[in-house]
Amino acid sequence: MENNIVSIKNELVILLHGILNSNKMLKGMEQFLASHGFEVLNIDYPSTKYSIEGSMSFVKTLLDQKKLQQFEKIHFVSFSMGGIITRALLNKYQIANLGKVVFIGTPHLGSEVADFVVKIKLLAKIFGPAIYQLACNREDTQKIMGKPYYKFGCIAGNKSFDPLGAYLIKQPSDGRVSLQSSMLHGSKNSVILPFSHLMLIYRKKVWEHVLSFILHGKFLLL
Repeated sequence: MENNIVSIKNELVILLHGILNSNKMLKGMEQFLASHGFEVLNIDYPSTKYSIEGSMSFVKTLLDQKKLQQFEKIHFVSFSMGGIITRALLNKYQIANLGKVVFIGTPHLGSEVADFVVKIKLLAKIFGPAIYQLACNREDTQKIMGKPYYKFGCIAGNKSFDPLGAYLIKQPSDGRVSLQSSMLHGSKNSVILPFSHLMLIYRKKVWEHVLSFILHGKFLLL
């Protein structure tokens, strides 16, 4: 794909990291997308300070300052909990020039690892209030996210090197999120890659899939 660089003008890609992460972890993806002509806003939000709703409001304030109406298209690429925040944001606010949305390792149905964390007060305190909303079968979280009305794709991993994650999830997963949860009810626009949860944001192959979906509305053929 590097030999076929496409220049895109007046389109913004918004990146959102996951819980206990920072925007530094998405720096590689940011630079990759920028090299293909996109303006990229790699947002850093305090993921352990707020609930999902609080983080959504934090992000919305930053987006308002960006004056999104100046762009022809606005795309979202979100990792892990960042995808939950993206869904909550798009469910509450309409973005007239919304383009594509890509979810990477997002626990749409919750995570068994979050179920484990909330049972241990010290761990739960480290992760912050949002960890409770990432537990499995949370109807309130589903209500906040709503049903997607936009063009979206899901990237999931099926490799785990974490014994605890494998023990807790007990089904194919990336070590943090099961395939069932990350695929958003079996979305047709999805791709499964042989990476663990964190590796999903560092691998160039994932970046190429993201670029393909933004440009063409579909992932690369494996």
